[in-house]
Amino acid sequence: MTIMNDNKILVTGATGYVGGRLVPRLLSDGYRVKAIGRSMAKLKGRPWASHPNLELARSDVHDHASIRKALKDCSVAFYLVHSMNPEHKDFVGSDRKAANIFKDAANKSHLKRIIYLGGLGGDKPHASMHLKSREEVGRVLQSSRVPSTIFRSAHILGSGSASFEILRYMAERLPVMIVPSDVIDTKIQPMPWGTVFPNVLKPSGVFSFLIAASFNAPAHNMMEYPRRLREADKCLSEVIMA
Repeated sequence: MTIMNDNKILVTGATGYVGGRLVPRLLSDGYRVKAIGRSMAKLKGRPWASHPNLELARSDVHDHASIRKALKDCSVAFYLVHSMNPEHKDFVGSDRKAANIFKDAANKSHLKRIIYLGGLGGDKPHASMHLKSREEVGRVLQSSRVPSTIFRSAHILGSGSASFEILRYMAERLPVMIVPSDVIDTKIQPMPWGTVFPNVLKPSGVFSFLIAASFNAPAHNMMEYPRRLREADKCLSEVIMA
């Protein structure tokens, strides 16, 4: 199935790190896009907000009516939402509720495809609650009648991303850290945002290959966290010296 450029694409979490970069990429490839978020002010503040092929809409994934309205006239939806913030003490329950609302709304819409960005390792026995929750959201979406494609991504690094800013903050401010060995020895696979959706963001045939399945987004340079911190510290030092 090929999704043609005259079909509208919904991007949830459009003010987030990945969503905020995905929207202009889709627009530059000639797609009509509907970008949604809880804050219209934040949406309007984006540099791509005035693009002629873009529709902005305030929507909350925890509200049935607003999600049903957001999905109207869209053929593909990118689900880029998760609740790792202080507003949600029970982020697992919050994400589960949002995913079920989205699934129910999708079942009643004309949507042809859901594309979800999850995390790597959520299916492992000792995975964190955060990763287990991301895995659960994927299962909820795939239980929809709408075919769902899941991309599992490692740490997405880039200026403005939460992972990058935490890494930068630690490298700048903490000369010494006391961390459990099972945490500090954990291997990570940092990756730039552009490799999160492999082959999807291509001007020719985007979405044409997608099936209802799960994929691990390709990552390179697996390393322990201390090495990543040392590399970040070195880069920051070079910037300061320059």
